[in-house]
This record gives sequence, C-alpha cells and structure tokens, in this order.
Amino acid sequence: MGSHAFKPIILVATAVSLLGVQNSVFKSRNKIAREPANLQTPIDYGNGSLPPLLVENPEKTPSLPSGSFRNTVDTALPAVQLQEGNLTLPTYLELIVHDNTGISNGAYDAKIEQLQNLMDQSRYDFDITFQTYVRGSQLPTPTEGMGTTLEGRMGIQADKLLYDGNQNYYRNENTTLLERLGKMKKLSAKEQVKLYGIELYLRLLELQGRKNYMIRYQDISDKLYQMTMQKYQNGVNDNPYDQINAKIDKIALEKIMLGLQYDLYSATVAFKQAGQISPREEVTLVWPEIQLPDYSAEDLQKKAIEKSRQVEIADAVFRLKTGDILSEKGKDDWQVNLNGFAGAGYSKTTTNVTTSNSTGGNWLVSLKATHPLYNNSIDLGIEKKMVEALREKNNLRLAQHNVVLRVNKLFTDCEREKQMLKLLSVQKELMERHLKISKYRFEGGLDPYVAYAASMKKMIEVEEEILVTKIRQKRNAYELHLLTGDLD
Repeated sequence: MGSHAFKPIILVATAVSLLGVQNSVFKSRNKIAREPANLQTPIDYGNGSLPPLLVENPEKTPSLPSGSFRNTVDTALPAVQLQEGNLTLPTYLELIVHDNTGISNGAYDAKIEQLQNLMDQSRYDFDITFQTYVRGSQLPTPTEGMGTTLEGRMGIQADKLLYDGNQNYYRNENTTLLERLGKMKKLSAKEQVKLYGIELYLRLLELQGRKNYMIRYQDISDKLYQMTMQKYQNGVNDNPYDQINAKIDKIALEKIMLGLQYDLYSATVAFKQAGQISPREEVTLVWPEIQLPDYSAEDLQKKAIEKSRQVEIADAVFRLKTGDILSEKGKDDWQVNLNGFAGAGYSKTTTNVTTSNSTGGNWLVSLKATHPLYNNSIDLGIEKKMVEALREKNNLRLAQHNVVLRVNKLFTDCEREKQMLKLLSVQKELMERHLKISKYRFEGGLDPYVAYAASMKKMIEVEEEILVTKIRQKRNAYELHLLTGDLD
C-alpha cells in the first residue's frame, strides 16, 4: 500500500510538466520565400533587354489580475471601439494591420528608392546655370610686347546629356522594377503582420481553452479532496497517504491555474496592444472555422509560388541586377553632350603700343562625342555585375524551393492533425467512461484514491492534446491560406 501512495505525486508532477507554458505550439518558423520559371537557363546579358517580368498579382476576454498587475499602457494605446462584443480572427487581422509601423516603413522604403531613381534619371535633363567671372592677365603679344588684359563675362550656361549607351532606357526599366519591389516589400510586411496576428489570436484562444477545462478539473479535485477527508474522518478509509496525496494534487492544480492566470494576462495585453484595442474593451474571441484549402499539395505549391511576396522580391532584385549589367556595358558606348552659353562680356587689353576695348553679347554652342578606347574598370565592373546577378538568380531559386518545402510541411501537418483529432476523439470518449467508472468505484470504496487520480490525470492529458492539436491545425491552415493568397 505504501509503494502505491507515491504514484499520485509522480502523476501530478507529470501533469504539471505537460500543462506548463513550454507546451506552446507557437514555435519559430522558417521565413517564407519564391522564383520564376526556366531558371535553369543561363542569363543572356547581350540581348539589349531585360528579362520579361513575372505577372503581378492585383492587390469575451478573461478577467486580468488586479492590484499591482494593472495594465500600465492604458493611456499609450489608441482605442479602437468594436461594434460588437465578438471578435473574429479576420476582423482582428484588419485591426492589427491598421497603421502598422512595419507596413508604413515598407511604403517609405519604396518611396525613397523611387526618388533615388528619379535623381539618377535627372542627369538627362538640361542643367542650366548662371555664370559670371572677372579675369586679369599679363602675357606677351607677338608684335607689341607685354600686354595686360582685363575681361569679365556673365551669362547662362546650358548642358544636356543626349546619349550614353541606352542607359536612359535601362533606368526607365529600373524605375518600374523599383516600384514593383517597393510594392512587394510592403505586401510582404503586411503578410508578416497578419501571421503575427494569427499567432496572438490563437495563443489567446489556447490559453482560454486551457483555463476553461482546468477550472472544471479543479472543481473535481476539490470535491475529491473533500470526499477523501470525509472518508478518513468517518473511518471509511484509514490510509493517511490518501489525504496527503489528495492535498498534493489539489495544490498542483492550483499552481497550474496560477500560471495560466498570468500567462493569460500577458497574452491579453499583447493581443490588445497589437490590435490597438482599448485595454478596457471587453471582447469575446470566436473559434476560427477555416479549413484546409481544397487542393492537392502540388497545386498548393504552384499557387504559393505565384502568390509569394518573397519570390516577387527575389525576382525583382534579380532583374535589377540584370539591368545593372546592361547599364554597365553602356559605359563602353558613345556618349554625346550638348553645351551652350549665351551672355554679355567686356574685355580691355593694354600693350606697350595700343589699347583696345570690346563689349557686347557672346554665345557658344558645342556638341561633343566621346568613346572610350580602353577602360579596364568598365570590364571589371561588368564582370562584377554578372556575378551579382548570378547570386541573385541563385537566391531566387532558393526562395522558390523554400516556398515548396514550407507548403509541403504545412499540408502534411494539417493532414496529420486531422487524422490525429479523429483518434483523440475516440480516446477522449473512452477516457470519459474510464473516469466515470473510477469515480463510481472510488465513491463505493472499491478502488483507492490513486486510481481515480490517475484517471483524472489521463483525462487532462487528452484534453490538452486535443486543444493543442486543434490550435496547431488552425494556425497551419491559416498560414497555408496566407501563402496561397487567399487572405489578401
């Protein structure tokens, strides 16, 4: 009898470890990544044009601890009042992406890149300047000895670059690619924010679910403890270990509830901060009804590659680097410049023999064409750009492979979790029957306390596994929908 008395201690300790916060299903993920078709073909850098673009896609909370644990960010949050008490996950995602700083920074980055490109293109505009100068000199003349010259001029100087090896064309293409790149970065940031919102929402649902069924088992534990004490006091059971074990189990459940209370508080604060919801706003989360997309794994992979922002970004960077090669080659071509000046001037020259003065308007127009005969830095620059383009092409292929691997893992995980829930449902039904029988036999004095406690511990484990599997399935299904563009 004594050797069996320590089993509840071991069982409850196991329950504590199983129900702790370390069981969270929200673990680190591989970043989503993507690439175009026919990447095995070599890059053609001499055809005078950029690769064709990819087709672009169109665009009731639990009570919190009181006292010293009062929310300290009440006045720091812009309150968002909800029209109804129920808050669905799609509605929460709309809240969390509203005025998000990460998305705003993506828009700023895109604007900066666009402005930088416009600054580069301005080298083809007329450069107009006002010029004025006064110059004095003393130089010998062929017939009149030393002469002193004083002259001054003021006017308008205009310069324009007419041709520089089609670099203007490539810069125009560069503008289009930069705008596309900025758009994809912004959409990618939005996807990451949505994924963060999904985790916050489901994490809070998980903790609420844990607390709900732990309250139920805490009530059972309290009644079990009282029953054990009554049996001992009435002389029905003279085993002192039953009282001790019942008290240990009761305290263990209270510790779990205390941990859940504070985990729930922290998760609620993070949830409301991210969604810009007033800390005083009472909301009730709704269990998501999202299902696995009705496609095969291969179709999901293809769709994810077409929709992936990371692949779009990698593709745009690769095409920018390809354009840099053509632009670098343009430096080895003809360059034509137009220069003009119009203004007025004054000149006075005094020699040993004569003095002459001249005033009036003057102008100058010139057309200059240059072509480099040898410039090794250009050749090295072309080679450097080619290596950079090959690197980005490899990154593009890697991005696509990452998407395929991620979609395949999510798909197989969802299928596994679906089958697991079927088995857990049968297991839960059996454990409920086992718990009822254990309770009946314990109340009738047919079984000791440890049998009933072990049955209740197994029931808690099944409840925990069902909840975690459901949360994991919903999270994976949402990410799969996000990767395939269904949550745009």
